Amino acid sequence: MTKIEPVPLVYNLVEPDGDAIDKPPVIFLHGLSASKEIWHDIPKTVANATKRKVYAVDSRNHGESPWSDVFNFDCNVDDLLHFMDTIRAPKAILIGHSMGGFTSIKTALKAKKVPKFDENGYMIPLKKTEDGRYTFKSNIEGLQNTVKSAEQLQSSLSGKFEGPICFIYGKISPFQV
Repeated sequence: MTKIEPVPLVYNLVEPDGDAIDKPPVIFLHGLSASKEIWHDIPKTVANATKRKVYAVDSRNHGESPWSDVFNFDCNVDDLLHFMDTIRAPKAILIGHSMGGFTSIKTALKAKKVPKFDENGYMIPLKKTEDGRYTFKSNIEGLQNTVKSAEQLQSSLSGKFEGPICFIYGKISPFQV
């Protein structure tokens, strides 16, 4: 796949009550048709429980992050690593749902420095348009064009991650781990 320039990811930062301890942050990554708001108050709970800074980010073509004609999981990895560089986080705990989980896995394989993964709930967020209607908070047209072809969506996985990992998925999930 061609190298694509990363986009600056828009995020919500949640700091724990009191001072954050100098530890790697937690980064929440949403699913394909979601945005950073999917996590509701979970980032605040995690920030307070871990005394870490917690970021909930909008991926490329989602929510408030820049929209692009280019979208695939490899772009998401480059965007996430660029985001981590921007916030000066050489390590992070990644918590991802669906697409966010794939991004977490591919980031760990590429960077070999991300210690944990997890998955969580799902909903379809909407935003109000200027004319009072509602629309998806994701670039649905761009996403639909990409998911038509698995080859466009991601390159093949390669590498071996040696760190701790946790996968959580439903009993009747079509995804086999």
